[in-house]
Amino acid sequence: MKRLLYLIPFCITSLGATIVIDSSVQKAEVFSVDSAGSKKSLGFTPLKLDKNPKSSLVVEVIGHAPTHILLASDVETADLKVELKPIHEWAPKHMQKAVAAMADKALDRIVHSQALLDERKIAQAKPLIESLMNDYPSSLAVKILYGNMLALSGNKKEAINYYRAVSKNINDQDEELKVLIDRILKALERRPASND
Repeated sequence: MKRLLYLIPFCITSLGATIVIDSSVQKAEVFSVDSAGSKKSLGFTPLKLDKNPKSSLVVEVIGHAPTHILLASDVETADLKVELKPIHEWAPKHMQKAVAAMADKALDRIVHSQALLDERKIAQAKPLIESLMNDYPSSLAVKILYGNMLALSGNKKEAINYYRAVSKNINDQDEELKVLIDRILKALERRPASND
């Protein structure tokens, strides 16, 4: 999905002391993007930034085309409402096959990583899952996979805290995922303390 980021329209605004970013789909993740293309999560919409991150920003949510924001420094405050278009409405027809192929590759990586976790090959799964987290930081499937790795590694408290943070930021439209994470949390909380 990274390659798609450069094909979308840019939203240009000014930034001084405060910027508020909201989006048409709530709880979209906002990242700062440095000159090398590395992304760092700043939080979820609606988001208030008190200082200029001195980088471009990208707003992402599953199933929607990401939107870049270019920042300037000539105003004190700015309120942005980012319109996130569903991928099927945004992607040109010739792009849809490429998007589907990338999704298939990502899914293959997720399934392979989960298979390694199922076989308790945590050391082999860890670099694959960390790579997925880097490539798809806003993917709920990848976040759940990362939580599974923490839990199976014996990091019960860390896994519980991680899943709670993920659940808190799930879009209201993804109620089934919230239910799934709640079930995972209940199972983890029932585990004996010796698994910590």
